[in-house]
Amino acid sequence: MARRLYCRHMDWTGVAIVVLAVCLVASLAASWKGRSRTPSVPVPLVPLDEATAREVSDLIARDRKIQAIKLVRDATGAGLREAKERVEAWDAAPSAQPVETSAVLDDLAAEARSVRDASGPIHAIKLVRERTGWGLADAKGYVDRLG
Repeated sequence: MARRLYCRHMDWTGVAIVVLAVCLVASLAASWKGRSRTPSVPVPLVPLDEATAREVSDLIARDRKIQAIKLVRDATGAGLREAKERVEAWDAAPSAQPVETSAVLDDLAAEARSVRDASGPIHAIKLVRERTGWGLADAKGYVDRLG
C-alpha cells in the first residue's frame, strides 16, 4: 500500500512538471511575439550612381526585374524587401529614354536577317535574345516581322 501512494505521488509530480513547462513555453512565446523584428530606425535610402541607375533602367525595360533587384541590393546594401519596393516603384515611373535607339535596332535587324538567311530563324532568334535580353516570344516576333 505504501508503494501505491508513492506512485500516485509521482503521477501528480509529473503532471505538475508538464503544466509548468507548458506555462513557461506559453509565456516565452507571448513575450517573443510582442517583439518587433524590424529595426525601429528607418534605413536611409542610398542613392545610385548614374551608371548603375542606367543599368537598372535597362534591366527593368528588358523585364529582368530579379537582376535589377540584385543590382540595387549590391549597390546600396538594401535588404530584399527594400530593393524590391524600389525596383517596383522605378518600374511604375515612365522611363525618359527608350532602351534601344533606332540605329542599334537597324543594325540588329540587318544582322538578324543575314543570320536568318544563312543559318535559319532559330539562330537569328538566339542572336536577338543575346543582344537585347528579350524573352523568346519577343525575339521570335521580332525575327518574324523582319520580312
